[in-house]
Amino acid sequence: MDHVRKQENGKIYSRDIRKAGSHATRTKIRKADEFDVNIALNIPVADVKTKGTVKYTYKDNLNPRDPKSASPENLNVKREIVALPKGRQNHIPIGYAVVKAEGNANMASKVTHNGDIIPRKVQEDLHSKINTAIKALKLKDVHISRNAHGPALTLTKAGSKGKHDINIDVTTTIGDKHVPVSVYGWPRPDTSKVLSKNTIDRINNVGTHMVPKGGEFWNVSHSKTEKELMRGLDTGNQCRRQCYKMLKADVQIWKSRSTDNYPGISSHLLKHSMFWMNERHQPNDKDYWNQKNIHTCYTDSLKAFKSHLDQCKLPDYFHPMNNMLGKKDKDVCHRLAGCVEERRNELLHMKLLK
Repeated sequence: MDHVRKQENGKIYSRDIRKAGSHATRTKIRKADEFDVNIALNIPVADVKTKGTVKYTYKDNLNPRDPKSASPENLNVKREIVALPKGRQNHIPIGYAVVKAEGNANMASKVTHNGDIIPRKVQEDLHSKINTAIKALKLKDVHISRNAHGPALTLTKAGSKGKHDINIDVTTTIGDKHVPVSVYGWPRPDTSKVLSKNTIDRINNVGTHMVPKGGEFWNVSHSKTEKELMRGLDTGNQCRRQCYKMLKADVQIWKSRSTDNYPGISSHLLKHSMFWMNERHQPNDKDYWNQKNIHTCYTDSLKAFKSHLDQCKLPDYFHPMNNMLGKKDKDVCHRLAGCVEERRNELLHMKLLK
């Protein structure tokens, strides 16, 4: 990143590089071969809008069926922003935002349009700069994928003899406090029944940030609040995090045994299933989540996750209007639900045999 920052207008990328993902929350269950980092954008922000419209779009959005259109994820292709035809509007989707740079942010001109910071332009610019750095530093064992993976650019360091490759997902982010955690109605009345005021205050204080998960619009991300919640989910000898790690391990096994790796199913979904399980399942027994009761806790967690898969409905914990399974393949959800049910029945049978 030092080389990136020395390139023309490279200082729009901050030295503030933060760990993210399962490695940061100590919920990684296998070898450390994938890491996530966030890099803050060093561009002064004048305004953030989560509602309304913009008067531009990407040209290929006007005719997405054009066979000449490149994959939107391909960052080697420079997509063109155009003004919308008269009478057309481009609405800001729910869960997204438009970010306007301050008028004097001249160094950001390459990644803005009409004063708005464009996430696709940021990804293209950082991708180009990292490629330049790799070549200039002669890093022959480092490669950057041409395609964006959601909000991230993926760097791969090839392993030497006998060692595995290491992947690093690099995501640019904007701001900590521009959009409050409460924007979509969190915390709810039931939240205070399962989380202490101190935990809720810490989560609110961490705030949201915005990541480039789209062409024109920034995705309002709760990844930092999820990280803070996961970190403080258990107190004393409790087992919520352990249940999450067990489910994560089981899903990885099912993926490895499948023919298609259950596309679209990620540990992010499992995390939100656990958050809802914690909030909605409020047993009378205050020791329910104790490690001694982990068998019951885990089989109940499996039951809750299966219910989400059966319905193809899993609301985002911090943004319930967003159904995280809404665009997933229903067949994938239902096949995975079968694996979950089989595992739960297996565990219940083992308990009966004791």
